[in-house]
Amino acid sequence: MALGHKAIIVGGGIIGCAIAERIRHRFSGVTLVESQSSLGQGASSAAIGGITPQSGDFCLGPVGALAQRSRELYPSWLARIRVESGVDVHVLGTGQLQVATDPGELRRLHGSMLPALTARGVDVVALDAAQVRRAEPALTGDVLGGLLLPDELALEPALLIDGLRAMLRRDPRVDLLLPAEVTEVWSDEHTAGVELRDGRRVFGDVVVVAAGHLSDRLLGFPPNCLFPVKGQAVEFAAPAAGGLRHQCYALIPVRGQEQGAYVVPRADGRVVAGVTYEKGLADTRPTRNGREAILYGVTTLVPQAADWRVVRHWAGIRPGSADGAPVIGYVDPHHRLVAATAHHGLGITLAPVTADLVSALVEDGPIDVQRSFELSLCDPRRFIRVPDSDRPGTARPSPTGRRNGQFFPSADRFPAQGGCA
Repeated sequence: MALGHKAIIVGGGIIGCAIAERIRHRFSGVTLVESQSSLGQGASSAAIGGITPQSGDFCLGPVGALAQRSRELYPSWLARIRVESGVDVHVLGTGQLQVATDPGELRRLHGSMLPALTARGVDVVALDAAQVRRAEPALTGDVLGGLLLPDELALEPALLIDGLRAMLRRDPRVDLLLPAEVTEVWSDEHTAGVELRDGRRVFGDVVVVAAGHLSDRLLGFPPNCLFPVKGQAVEFAAPAAGGLRHQCYALIPVRGQEQGAYVVPRADGRVVAGVTYEKGLADTRPTRNGREAILYGVTTLVPQAADWRVVRHWAGIRPGSADGAPVIGYVDPHHRLVAATAHHGLGITLAPVTADLVSALVEDGPIDVQRSFELSLCDPRRFIRVPDSDRPGTARPSPTGRRNGQFFPSADRFPAQGGCA
């Protein structure tokens, strides 16, 4: 889209804000619509904040390369946020320790994960038990060894949102429309738009749906292609950040099953820990079972955590997809309606690269080979059928005016491409 056109972004979480920040220079106006009274109040506020392009469960496949490029975009992105907003987003840059407390897990880390990451050119260091304990004396003596991924980062999502919010509020090209609930999205040959709960319509040249797990209500994918994934986390007040220097992760054996324990120290002495993955649940109610599961994992990994004071326990809802990859791309034949959702537990990690890919889609001109590959990985057409003319990089008709388009019906807008049910 050439400068002078307008964009609408549905969803004011980390993904929507990152997209708005990236494309605001390409449009004369960007309207960011958020249903909450403030930006970043959904899954973004519930995230722990790990930027984990290689250690995350969803990064062991093709998503890992996408996440790694996003990690590489982070330093310049955070520097731009700091300069424009005055908000310094502190980054824990000491990497992540992924450790094992049983022989089977150690064999997986050293025998499978290490060579796989090394083959991809990832900086990873194998550690024995003594090396792990020297790196993190607070960890349990039951640790048998592990891996150090020195390039993994962590930050506080609330600070990142603060910086993005300040940037967007100061930019006269950006209109923050909140609280406002979008009930329909639509496009036609000439224009695109949204309808709000109060009956208002907002018109633009392109609409980006980045509404997290609520995106499916607007986009209407076949059943079970997109779904909510509830996650719970806990925050502790820990003296000197519990003595931890790294973010630490382990799979803890519990009655024949494995439970993840993830701990991230903050700069001011707090420690956050989690997380649960409760597929199909869309409520934000913290539960006793969730709290107990997290506390068991944390205290098993860091025994002194039993003395830490819990100051907060919360839950959020991530957007998931049937194959674990994000959904980023056009979902209409007019090249005006873009999906940007289904990031699972990688919303913070994938925010910069998602903004980059959406920007590449909505700009006029060809898309390079790398972005074309990444867009093919995230293509919504793996779940829905869009006319063949809808390909990443295909030229879109220039807007010639505005008129009311046809509102999309719900889940049966497009027949399933094989179906997800």
